[in-house]
Amino acid sequence: MYQMIAVEKSIYGDDVLFAQNLIKEESVFCLPGSAFSAPGYIRLVLTYDEEIMREAADRIKEFCERYADAKCQQEDSSDEGYEANSCESS
Repeated sequence: MYQMIAVEKSIYGDDVLFAQNLIKEESVFCLPGSAFSAPGYIRLVLTYDEEIMREAADRIKEFCERYADAKCQQEDSSDEGYEANSCESS
């Protein structure tokens, strides 16, 4: 089974950069959607046992949170003043 997942370009860059960084930083392999005529997405193949897939999911979550947090910090430090955004805690 495989899953295509959208990549938020403003946070992670394009799908190729997302895939490269995920592999480099978290050792989780995915394919950029542009390899399948679907730019802006990544493709995850789910073929391992549940324990390995959960670990991979945790690593992907940590990767995404790290990039989203960095993006929020970058936006918070802008000189343009405060603007409500999706970075706020609920």
